[in-house]
Amino acid sequence: KHIILDEAHLMSKRGTQIRKLIKQVGITHVLGLTATAVYLDSGFEGAQINMITDTWGSLFKSINHLTQIKHLVDNNYWSKLSYKIINQDESKLVVNKSGSDYNLDSLSAFFKQNDLEKQTVVEVMHLVAEGRKSILVFVPNIEEAISLSKKISISRVLHSGTPTAERDEIVNGFKSLEIPVVVNVGILSTGFDHPQLDAIVLTRTLMSITLYYQMLGRGVRTHADKKDCKIVDLSNSYNRFGKIEDLNYGFIEGHGWGLYQDNSLLTGVPLKSVVRPT
Repeated sequence: KHIILDEAHLMSKRGTQIRKLIKQVGITHVLGLTATAVYLDSGFEGAQINMITDTWGSLFKSINHLTQIKHLVDNNYWSKLSYKIINQDESKLVVNKSGSDYNLDSLSAFFKQNDLEKQTVVEVMHLVAEGRKSILVFVPNIEEAISLSKKISISRVLHSGTPTAERDEIVNGFKSLEIPVVVNVGILSTGFDHPQLDAIVLTRTLMSITLYYQMLGRGVRTHADKKDCKIVDLSNSYNRFGKIEDLNYGFIEGHGWGLYQDNSLLTGVPLKSVVRPT
């Protein structure tokens, strides 16, 4: 009758398998755990971020406990993050029909327009030169991942078509530091546990703060041999969302829960809004 769900943001919406199970079994109490209690939804004015409890038909009705990121950072539960931001031309980006993300063709056009393959090779070599031992690269599609990996001799590539045995070999080699660089397409973005990861290169530009948080969150686990995790953003995503350490949840009487970047409200406001409530 009572269950606990991890990664609750993946299971809250209507029509999920877990919702069907809950109904069939007659479960009465559900406790959800998640690092990202938000969804990217479509609205009349375009895409906007909503709290998990404010999404229509959500499984979860209340937020009962919260640990702020600042508490984790200040008490050394999180590895320090350092950021290198290289701005790109966004003129090729096109939002998809739902307004929830950029369409795949435009992501590829953005990658080629800014010659992100060349930029990524240069940045990876810089990271290796400064002593980074485990570098995770996020790219938007398989074709670009394979091409990029061929130009970084110390890398391997992971994508949805990678055979299971090869995927296990690459992940295990990455975790043991035998493989210094992994170029991946959406495989290691959520739940991947590798505390020695000390650099992330982001080339896949994002509208989803949840995915942004999850991707960069791969680098926050602490390890005795790691001073920090360096984030190299080639995707302009930092310009939309900033440092993940500055994200915080707040409750305001009459308004409810919201996600803030410093004091600026991110939830319940169209992403394209220039002026945001504080």
